[in-house]
Amino acid sequence: MDAVITLGEHVNDAGEYLFADIRNGVYEYIVQKDGFFSEIDTLEVFGNDVDKTVILELERYSVTFQVFDEAGNEIEGATVELGGIANDPGNYVFENIFPGIYQFLVSKDGYTSTEGELTVDNDDVVQTVELENLISVSNLSNPAFHVYPNPARSVVYIDSEEIIKEIKLLNLSGQLMQRIITDERPVVLNVSDVRTGVYILDVKTDSGPNLIKIQIIK
Repeated sequence: MDAVITLGEHVNDAGEYLFADIRNGVYEYIVQKDGFFSEIDTLEVFGNDVDKTVILELERYSVTFQVFDEAGNEIEGATVELGGIANDPGNYVFENIFPGIYQFLVSKDGYTSTEGELTVDNDDVVQTVELENLISVSNLSNPAFHVYPNPARSVVYIDSEEIIKEIKLLNLSGQLMQRIITDERPVVLNVSDVRTGVYILDVKTDSGPNLIKIQIIK
């Protein structure tokens, strides 16, 4: 491991751990390595060579999610997934997370799911997430979109004035039924395997997400 060691005023190159011709005295030393917590301590040189063992701990941090609805009310019982690992519902804290870039997904019945990306680097992270309450959404039509047929049996066509980036099909509990990543317009959504019922299309463009209610019949 190519750590950098500073002994008093002496600094060795990375990976060079021998200090020669050191006079008697008490010295502060610092051992540093990317991805590890630095170790700072003192040692005494008096009449003999000194061998010092230093153990560096890997950097690990906590990631805490704060989950709110669109009105700013805290949401309890949501499920948070970070880097493919899901906590129990309501547990918003991930411990011992190594530095890196992580994808996250926050979901709860009755709300639209939210996903994103966060970076862990040299400090604990607090990530705020907003979920939209499906029940509270008063307007589930959007004149900027053309969704047809509605009701639909096998396919739904979604057209927009903007390029469509992503489409999610949600049931009224907020559960994800289908997801399409795209970069075009219009988009065809196959619903032939979806049961009869009322669903929500969460359509994302460069302007943001848009919710549209559709009905599927068999």
